Amino acid sequence: MKQKSPALGNSPGARVAQRVAQLRRKHHWSLERLALASGVSRSMLSQIERNETNPTLAVTDAIARAFGLTLSELVDEPGTGRQMYLTSRADTTTILRRELGYRIRALTPLRYAGTLAVYELQLLPEAEMSSQPHVLGTREVAIVTAGRVQVVSGTQDATLETGDALTFHGDVDYSVTNRGEDQAEVILIEYYHPL
Repeated sequence: MKQKSPALGNSPGARVAQRVAQLRRKHHWSLERLALASGVSRSMLSQIERNETNPTLAVTDAIARAFGLTLSELVDEPGTGRQMYLTSRADTTTILRRELGYRIRALTPLRYAGTLAVYELQLLPEAEMSSQPHVLGTREVAIVTAGRVQVVSGTQDATLETGDALTFHGDVDYSVTNRGEDQAEVILIEYYHPL
């Protein structure tokens, strides 16, 4: 006989179950995507969301960090947590990708993804960061803080020098390529603009 999932209540485990499911839906993440971001297995995440298991503090913290939250922010009611969020240069967990020739680091909590996200992109000479289209209505702003880069968005392209900024569509294939002789640094701001 199939067991029923325990009823969700006000216990810490129930609160975590509700919040994880809520945050995952908000970010449009699959269980696989959250598993990849947190390092917690898909089956464990599924059990947590169904309130069939009480996660350890380490597991709960890993899930919280995947969403850019502290442990208390995940467990507490929304709006009761901290009002400031510091992204430290020394925090290696903010590095999202370190591919051949480039590195991208989140400067804003990942829970903001889908509405507003800010990233730091560093590219070695001739390195390229490419992205598949984001959700329809996504826009990007690239601000070059060092070097010279080429941005291609769909069928359009532009070359930017240090101090230049470019707004472009992020809901099409796009890329940022270092066209200088030194490392290039770009601040990428991603936001959702309803159509």
